[in-house]
Amino acid sequence: MLFEKKDDKPEKIRVKDLEFKGFKWVTIYNGDQIDLLEDHGLRLGLVPVKKAEDNSKSKGKENKEEPELKKVLIYKEKIESIKGVGKKTAKDLIQVYPTEEILIKALKSGKDMPIRDDLAKLIKKKFKVK
Repeated sequence: MLFEKKDDKPEKIRVKDLEFKGFKWVTIYNGDQIDLLEDHGLRLGLVPVKKAEDNSKSKGKENKEEPELKKVLIYKEKIESIKGVGKKTAKDLIQVYPTEEILIKALKSGKDMPIRDDLAKLIKKKFKVK
């Protein structure tokens, strides 16, 4: 179930990590949305996001957007997990390379990236690009 944070205080929550089959800590801020089990989200005091009307068009659209959102969040967390890459650098990288596939294609092409060379090497290692 999708929940939204409605107060100004940032909060760290423990969530299941689909990629590494374990748990991790995620910080959510005001206006952030996160997918959690219903009872877990309510215990944390988060507000459930109301779904659009149940017409077939919007329902199909939601199902297509949810996996894309999860992909972007996993991609962002993967970049931020690299030592030396902070939130600002990750945000800049995602603006230049919006998907993991585009980033990998750029890494394989060998063109200069808009970051320091040492970080580029770490990113290549993380995404297993030679």
